[in-house]
Amino acid sequence: MLETNKIRSLSKLLFSLIVVGFLIAILIFLSIDLYQPFRLFIETDNIVPLQEQINKYGFWRYFFIVIIHAFQVLLTIIPAQPIQIVAGLTCGPWLGFVSCLGGIFIGNTVVYFLVRIFKTNPTLLYNSKQIEKLSSIPEKKPREGFYLFILALYFVPAIPYGMVAYHAANSKINFIKYSLLTTLGTIPSLIICIAFGSFIVHGYFLVSLLLIIGIFVVSLLSMKYGKQIVTHLTNRSIRASFIWLMIFLIPIILVAYFFSTKNALGLLITYGSILLLVLLYWLLNKRVSRIFDKMDKKYNMAYFQGPVKKINGFLYTTIAFFMRIYFVLRFRVKVDKTNMPKVERPSILIFNHPSKLDFMFSFLPYFPKNKIHTVIAYYYFCNYRLGKLLKNLGGIPKYLFQPDISAMKSISRVIKNKGILGLSPEGRLSAYGELETIIPSTAKLIKKMGVQVVLSKISGAYFSIPKWANTWRQGRVEVSYREVFSAAELKELSVKEIYQRLLSEINYDEFEWQEKNRVKYKGKRFAEGLEHILYRCPVCHQEYTYQASDDKITCSSCHTEVTLNPYYDFVTDNPKIPKNIKLWYLWQKEYEQKNIDDPNYLLTSEVTLKLPDPNGHGFTVVGNGVTTLSHQGVQYIGTINGEEKEILFKIDSIPAIPFGANEDFEIYDHNTLYYFVPKNIRECVKWSVVGELIYQKYIKDNHIDILE
Repeated sequence: MLETNKIRSLSKLLFSLIVVGFLIAILIFLSIDLYQPFRLFIETDNIVPLQEQINKYGFWRYFFIVIIHAFQVLLTIIPAQPIQIVAGLTCGPWLGFVSCLGGIFIGNTVVYFLVRIFKTNPTLLYNSKQIEKLSSIPEKKPREGFYLFILALYFVPAIPYGMVAYHAANSKINFIKYSLLTTLGTIPSLIICIAFGSFIVHGYFLVSLLLIIGIFVVSLLSMKYGKQIVTHLTNRSIRASFIWLMIFLIPIILVAYFFSTKNALGLLITYGSILLLVLLYWLLNKRVSRIFDKMDKKYNMAYFQGPVKKINGFLYTTIAFFMRIYFVLRFRVKVDKTNMPKVERPSILIFNHPSKLDFMFSFLPYFPKNKIHTVIAYYYFCNYRLGKLLKNLGGIPKYLFQPDISAMKSISRVIKNKGILGLSPEGRLSAYGELETIIPSTAKLIKKMGVQVVLSKISGAYFSIPKWANTWRQGRVEVSYREVFSAAELKELSVKEIYQRLLSEINYDEFEWQEKNRVKYKGKRFAEGLEHILYRCPVCHQEYTYQASDDKITCSSCHTEVTLNPYYDFVTDNPKIPKNIKLWYLWQKEYEQKNIDDPNYLLTSEVTLKLPDPNGHGFTVVGNGVTTLSHQGVQYIGTINGEEKEILFKIDSIPAIPFGANEDFEIYDHNTLYYFVPKNIRECVKWSVVGELIYQKYIKDNHIDILE
């Protein structure tokens, strides 16, 4: 194994040296050959010698522009603008643009492979000042607007192309998205510089000078006041800021138009209008923001606990239409409509929960005839804007595994109004592709509502969108339907009978389905994320030792290497490794079951505590402390908003501890969601596993009937 790794490392190094050597040789040749005409151009403003020298290269001049720009991305000490202007001067606007774009793409690709494959240190690419700037860029994840963030960096003159490319390559986006972001982001400045070079050749000096003055002023202001501008915008109403940006977009478009039509007078007038808009913004911005702030304050977070809203038909139809097309193509969804029952009104549509998008797979086949109100974890309503969207789509927030009077009122209202209610009896995503438990109160709810119940059975979704994975995969998702209860049946059945039938009907095993169908799934970084649910090694029994890369996970303690193949089987030489994810996860449960037989068992973690932000901005950090799980429950000792607190969540009130892989573990208690982020982030899954086992032991030892 070690010899193989050495050979791979040497091969990578040799390949890198050959490529870099070739590029350096071309750069040296161009530097020597173009030095004299380029010096004349700078000293005398005479472009002809430089044009003639480059024209001698014939077709190769485009190739050289590509190589020079690729180097510019890598080295960053070479500014991009002169290269782009020269490309416009010597190659013309269109071919110059294509040549520069090709060079940028190649440079970005090299950066990507240097970072992802060769793990190159950024000090090889940037000087100390640039590294300092890079470290000051806030970290962003794809789900937090990362794509817009990367595109925005290209509009900051102080940040070179290569630095932005390096920052993007360090994220978890795939190569296609990376290439689109880092290439498209350069287009606006590229067009301006290419056009500028082309205009100089044709003698449009005044319009070019005016454009340069405008760019210089904007660049100077963004460099000097960039942080203050961002801080200012983020502390204003988002809708107000968006409206102002749309207003300012009009003169920006006019600048581009007048520049392309060589209209110097139009440019001057537009610059004047921009100054007028800046003045109006300074005078009116606070008033405009106050209007929208008042509109936002019309509802506080308690708004989501109010009565369920009527579904916004236009919004629901628009989203469902495009989502239906997207999901069918993206995940190759196959719907079995052979025995698909007609949904009565009112009725309840239940579904199993192997992936986070199961409501889409379940509801969309009934679109457009039926619009469905969905019971959704309160977690998703902690962001006010997302919560408001979900509310308009008929969403009903629910505190998981806790009595929720507000949710019950909304559910009753949906049924009373002859609507369709959608819910998952599991209440949480499956970590290992099999039914874990269902919420007992679901049986009581179904009995109380007394309406038709239809089951949507989903297969393959766990493999397409695993709870633990960093990427989505393409293979196949199958959806089938059947009626579980009729309204007439429910009058005769007891709650226990309803519960037992629910368990039987909704029970699923994704790995058993895969064993029969052998569907091949395709995706990037196939095994990455598994280390956040498979926390104990079956070989050496050590915790948190696995590292994932691409389709492999490796134990840092006993060096066991395991490959996850496209059929979700584990491939390894070690016979102690279970066959698949489910069997490994269940082995962990068996291991912990033996541990919790000890009446003095404790699981302790240092944590950061977050609570829902009262202003609807997701979650906010309110303190730090220690959580301890025992047979009595979960105890938190630490700070909350600067005060020392000690809270005990009794074991009888926490039948399950939901967790986010590589994110948190959660406890719902008294209409509050406690969001714990452990210092060792891999402990999240263990809290979920052990918490459920202790609760089940408590129920068994105390002979408690969960349906009473």
